[in-house]
Amino acid sequence: MMTHPLENLNLRHLRMIQSVGKMGGVSNASRTLYTSQPAITHALAKFEDRLGFRLFKRAPRGCYPTQRGQYYLLRIDRFLETLDNAIARILSQPVGRRDERQQVDRLITGSQLRSLIALSDQKSTDGFPHEPGVSPASLRRSVRRLECALATPLIKRSSRGLEPNYKGHFLAGEFRRAIREFESLPHESFSVVQDGCDEVVVGVLPFAGAQILAEATHQFRSLFPFVRVRLISGSYQKLFADLTSNRIDIVVGTLRRGDDASLISREVLMNDNYCVVARPEHPLTQFEEVMPAEIAYFQWVGPPNGSPRRARIDRIFHGLHTAPDFFCETTSHSISRQLLLSSDMLTLAARSSVQYDLTHGILSELHCPFFDDTVQIGISMRREWQPSAAHSAFIGELRAATLQLTNQACQEIA
Repeated sequence: MMTHPLENLNLRHLRMIQSVGKMGGVSNASRTLYTSQPAITHALAKFEDRLGFRLFKRAPRGCYPTQRGQYYLLRIDRFLETLDNAIARILSQPVGRRDERQQVDRLITGSQLRSLIALSDQKSTDGFPHEPGVSPASLRRSVRRLECALATPLIKRSSRGLEPNYKGHFLAGEFRRAIREFESLPHESFSVVQDGCDEVVVGVLPFAGAQILAEATHQFRSLFPFVRVRLISGSYQKLFADLTSNRIDIVVGTLRRGDDASLISREVLMNDNYCVVARPEHPLTQFEEVMPAEIAYFQWVGPPNGSPRRARIDRIFHGLHTAPDFFCETTSHSISRQLLLSSDMLTLAARSSVQYDLTHGILSELHCPFFDDTVQIGISMRREWQPSAAHSAFIGELRAATLQLTNQACQEIA
């Protein structure tokens, strides 16, 4: 039975398996790593036993990766490359120094990686998660052993307890990215093994792209029934922090221009536009045109300051003597909808996010001729990210759902 890829992780064993794949056999790997053939054979057999299948086909002239093995070797390469680059940066050493690398490989364990990530996530040792059979004190010792292995401080003491310093935070983020390569490895069924991914994690920005995302998720399920899809809603700041620290795979929603172009790549799915919406019986729905001075006298429900949608609302009333009363601030679509339906409150929304409500008469759009700006809905990804087949398929379904929605909108206009 396959265990979690990080259970009792041994970097030296991974390095041996990587070398067998690159050198084409145990004997060549042995000479390259200055390690005995029995040690490499043992490491390979132990890893294959944990997986429940063979990574290599044995032949008189060497070892050749199986179909599954090719994918695993690719993930191992990415895992070790990420760790090597991160450790080299921390130690201020060139990447690939074999003597230092072998020393680190002998001392770093999967438990230490998980402990540093836990410390980074919880901000201090007082907030360490309680894993079964593992005490917070054990986790602290594990992080300290990692410091000893790298011969550099990773944590500092503060009023909240022990917490990561700059190097600790950096390494935790890089370790998390490396571990993500392993967490995308399969452990449920052969169909997932062929793909190499058992979960797609999507950050969802509020009030943008909901219909597209729902349709894409539905279609994706028919293609990859064994791959879970986790949709995580949150603020822009929270989701992009999770994206850059490798907690989520992509973010779907309103695109913003930022100073993170070196880290994040963005793909535009569609150009959307804003609209002012209210309950169907709202007094302003009777007017053919509604101007800013008229909607200023009603209470509004809207997003907090700092969001593009809030900035657009504020621009509506620029220069007017009357400003709207933001009775409630929320990024929740469901809460906004309920407030609109039970009052004369108004809100501004991307049309795609409320299209279902408008089509089915749940909400109504006010006729505001002063709205002519567009908002871009799209996908944000890490630049260095290497998507699996499942990830690529999910992104493909997002594109297809966007095209379908766009075609429907054109037909309705015609």
